[in-house]
Amino acid sequence: MIHNMRLHNEPFELIKNGTKTIELRLNDEKRSIIKENDIILFENRKNAEIIKTKVIKLHKYDSFEKLYKHFDKESLGYNFNEEASYKDMEKYYSKEEQNKYGVLGIEIKLISPITIIYNDDSIKEDEVNRVVKRAKVVIENSNNEILLCFCHNNYYLLGGHVDNDESDMECLHRELSEEAGVDINFNKLIPFITIKYFIKDYPEDNINSLYIANYYNYKMDLIPNIDNLNLTEDEKEGNFEIQYIHRDMVLNKLNDALEFATRKNVVNDTIEVIKEYLKM
Repeated sequence: MIHNMRLHNEPFELIKNGTKTIELRLNDEKRSIIKENDIILFENRKNAEIIKTKVIKLHKYDSFEKLYKHFDKESLGYNFNEEASYKDMEKYYSKEEQNKYGVLGIEIKLISPITIIYNDDSIKEDEVNRVVKRAKVVIENSNNEILLCFCHNNYYLLGGHVDNDESDMECLHRELSEEAGVDINFNKLIPFITIKYFIKDYPEDNINSLYIANYYNYKMDLIPNIDNLNLTEDEKEGNFEIQYIHRDMVLNKLNDALEFATRKNVVNDTIEVIKEYLKM
């Protein structure tokens, strides 16, 4: 399960740099549903930046006074030269609230997105004069099936080219409308893997291109609306379709299809992304 929490800038930055590893909350109705291995997305109230963390362990106590006795102050979000006191938490949660619900120390681990880089020509960032961005999404339903597109003998994920005036979320909204016929507003997802290609003299001489593809994940029971697709002529000619494939079979399916793929790099990227997704 994915949970969303908002933080002020200072504790947000401490989690981001790996110093603060225990998030303190009341163990009320909203937080009591949190379980180990859940994902928590923290949003910075100052600039709306989001970081992704995984719940490692849950520490439950009757009060913050008892909780503070079991953790070093840096893990709770204090600087090494600050004095740590459980009374600081009473600014946010009264003793009455603590007595009613108990308190929770959520031990978290920061999840940094994986980046795969292909740069056979050793192009430097400042030598790039053309950037192309793409956004794609791994969608898995409640039957543990992953949604894939199939066209011109190539399997790939839903999503596509990010237009100049689009965000990744806007791109995914548009692409799913076109490729799956559904209207879904994605909100504040963060990529779990990014693949970059540096290509020299492409698409013409003296043009060095950087292709950046951000891959997101989303769990939902998406039912494609086939009558509402808005396909390109190329997709129509390639007999475009979308398929659900069980997560236990998807890698075998992709590897078997690689032999006949017309765009092997696209299928290979899909395989790498699915491999990382299945580890989550």
